[in-house]
Amino acid sequence: MNSIDTHHSESSKKFHLNPWLTGLVLFFVCVFIANGVMIILGMETFNGVTTANHYEKGLAFNETLQQRQKQENLGLSVDLPDPGLVSGVAGLVRMTLKDRMGQPITGVTIQGSLYRSVQEGKDQPVVMQEQKPGLYEAQVKPPLPGHWELHLTLDSAMGPVFYNLPLEVMENPKGA
Repeated sequence: MNSIDTHHSESSKKFHLNPWLTGLVLFFVCVFIANGVMIILGMETFNGVTTANHYEKGLAFNETLQQRQKQENLGLSVDLPDPGLVSGVAGLVRMTLKDRMGQPITGVTIQGSLYRSVQEGKDQPVVMQEQKPGLYEAQVKPPLPGHWELHLTLDSAMGPVFYNLPLEVMENPKGA
């Protein structure tokens, strides 16, 4: 009888995992792993580009809408054909300006920048020159392929007018 009691007491001293405790520990291990992956991905993909003065720009949103409405009332027609830009190669950006009656607009000073929203430090200044009445050109050389924006300010007798025009830059097949 003693031998049975001894055997029984040894087996009861064996370590048994509680399934609830094991599940709880595994849950938190999974949470920590997921958080670690998210932190690493966030740090590797964030390029540091943020909007400067975002709060003030948000407060001035109604003024921005009024400015756009004023521009639309001027009746300007802006034609910017796809310039077929290639990264690392100089190309021409042409823009045609016409008034409400379809007549070319002359004597406009056009300045701005070729802007890449996803990478800081790649923006380029752009100054467009009038080549013939209503036709303005600028030479640009985007260093990288992808989505760019042409941010332009037109200064004329009508006052300043702002345009943000999208441009797609193709990858240079020569790799230059």
